[in-house]
Amino acid sequence: MLHHSLIECISGYMFAHMKPGLGFLHLSHNRLRADGVHGMSFHGLRASLAELLLDHNHLQAIPRGHLGLKGLQDSNLISAHLENNLIDQRHIIPTAFSCSQASERGPPAPAGEEGS
Repeated sequence: MLHHSLIECISGYMFAHMKPGLGFLHLSHNRLRADGVHGMSFHGLRASLAELLLDHNHLQAIPRGHLGLKGLQDSNLISAHLENNLIDQRHIIPTAFSCSQASERGPPAPAGEEGS
């Protein structure tokens, strides 16, 4: 866990040497900005990373390093927390989290409206 560590940037290939990888990466409550996350920051974690916590930072966009987790549908990523940042939700591309089964089906129907 690297939360509350005043981290401002994550270099490319920072976690690539970790075998078999990381299941959880907690980077909450730091000073990360989107331009401080290299496009290859999370390289090597696609097969192992299940939870990525980036909440309570200074992010104005989804970090390029997160988008570098190409083929998310083949990854183990279950949860990515980005709340309490400066991200304008209108600028998040619809496929940014296409690995989520819920996003493929759309939002769940309100109770009592299923199958109607």
